[in-house]
Amino acid sequence: MFKTGIELKDCAGCYACIQACPKKCFSESEDIDGFFYPKFAPENCIDCKICESVCPASVKNSEKIKNIPLSANAFINANKDDLKKSSSGGAFTAIAKIFCDANYAVFGAKYDGKSKVWHDYIEDISQIDAFRKSKYLQSDVGKSYIQARDFLKAGKKVLFTGTPCQIAALKLFLKKDYENLLTIDVSCHGVSNSKLNLNYLHCLERKYGKKINSYIFREKISNYLKKSPQCSAIRFQDGTIKHESFDLLFRGFVSSLFKREGCYNCKYVDSKRVSDFTLADFWGIQEFDDTLTDKNGCSLLLVNTEKAANIAKKLKNFGIFKEFPMENATRRNYPLAKREQKINPLREEFMLAARSDGMLFALNKYVPQKIFWHRLVYFAARFMPNKLRTKWLKFFKLID
Repeated sequence: MFKTGIELKDCAGCYACIQACPKKCFSESEDIDGFFYPKFAPENCIDCKICESVCPASVKNSEKIKNIPLSANAFINANKDDLKKSSSGGAFTAIAKIFCDANYAVFGAKYDGKSKVWHDYIEDISQIDAFRKSKYLQSDVGKSYIQARDFLKAGKKVLFTGTPCQIAALKLFLKKDYENLLTIDVSCHGVSNSKLNLNYLHCLERKYGKKINSYIFREKISNYLKKSPQCSAIRFQDGTIKHESFDLLFRGFVSSLFKREGCYNCKYVDSKRVSDFTLADFWGIQEFDDTLTDKNGCSLLLVNTEKAANIAKKLKNFGIFKEFPMENATRRNYPLAKREQKINPLREEFMLAARSDGMLFALNKYVPQKIFWHRLVYFAARFMPNKLRTKWLKFFKLID
């Protein structure tokens, strides 16, 4: 049992206890695989239990801050540049432009392009590019909760984005609602970490014999062979770029081989939400409206509070904004449909192999390989009308 009252294996790595402890009994640390865990030094502890009160991994804490969503919506940004630069439909950018009218700070996860992800803030909406795109790595929150609290107390508007556990940690840390605070959580499928990602990139550099400048988890591409909103991009120092629609790292991630252990017992895989807005991909939107498509990115946007509803009224001015029944919107998004992910029974073997022989070796050994006919089916689907494409993929049992 950890000091916060939970098992260490269930720790979310949000570092709320570090920022909340009045005696500085906690410090940042990493385990052997690179996952964040607070390190506890008991000598100064006064047993005030503040660490317990801010822990988002506690069932008692998580239940008291959840909301039942008011509506589920599809959103596609009309600004082509914003849409292209976003992983999905560009809803985050539109919300930020509406909320950030004066005296504001936006908090989100920045990415150095290769491995490091950390929470930071901007005070100029023109810098919002720094927070776009999916990362799939846990961000180091640093002192973000303290910084956000200081801004809020000073009367500044704060838009805070993060995973559900990070938003929960912020709310528990603040201990009160602020009218000038707006929160957005992403529908989280779990997180990996920077150390494992860097391990993978080093393996790729050895494989290709050249240095990597950046690795993008999801980049929208469109040419005569590929049209995908979910394609990795490796940029090498010599200027060459490699796109991969069947990315090995991503397939290992969705196979639950190297996610944080606490993600398999997440308290926020739930239809109830902790934030004002919840953002996700609206996969399969064409099944419910054949005038819309997910090929260029379509956001699923849950409006969870009245504060969010007031902002949502203005989203029609920024693009397509259309409500759908909750069960349709969340059917292919298991964190929102309360379908918990199970730990892969090969996870421990995978992690041992990654430590000793590298991530690329472990991925090749343990990730199920896409068989050739899968590639042919997906390739053919790209050229089909929306309704036929859905029926085609369902026939081959490649979607639900």
